Amino acid sequence: IPSERLKLSISKLDQSDIVESYFSNVMQNLNSCINRNDTIDFERAASLIAGSKRKFIVTSRANSCIGDMLLLLLKHLLPDVYETSHPALNVIDHLCDITENSEMDFLATQMAYDAGAKIILITDKASSPLAQYATQILTVSVDSNTFFNSYVAVLFTMELLCSFISKKMGYSTEAKLELIDKYLSKVGLF
Repeated sequence: IPSERLKLSISKLDQSDIVESYFSNVMQNLNSCINRNDTIDFERAASLIAGSKRKFIVTSRANSCIGDMLLLLLKHLLPDVYETSHPALNVIDHLCDITENSEMDFLATQMAYDAGAKIILITDKASSPLAQYATQILTVSVDSNTFFNSYVAVLFTMELLCSFISKKMGYSTEAKLELIDKYLSKVGLF
């Protein structure tokens, strides 16, 4: 619970350098990605994504930024990629409700599972309630010495997964990337 984590983080931060403490924590989270997931896990997830007709990215709240980045990268690699997330903040967040509402993620996952979809889950715990529906699970720590989760390692995990997909796709996406480059360069974005 964020309020409890705030109390713990304040006592920890008084005892150490914030930059060093944060960096150490992020490095531990990055190591968790490598230590908890084999290359085979990433290859399996990449194959499932590359072989799927339609790809749906489901995220909510603070994970929405990871979903946005995943959408951008996958759109450049594969056809039929869709993001279903809602804004990072909802009315509950604005009203400072201290509970986290993940019911939409649960229902979306259950709906995909019931439809026979292959589900790749990136989560901090293999015991996540969503894990029961996953075809492939990638776990990564989001531990933080503050009241909020650290998403650096989650972003790393997502980028690593996209690297596996890119390798699998090879040069098959070259024409699509050249088309994107052609038009984005006209407005100075590349």
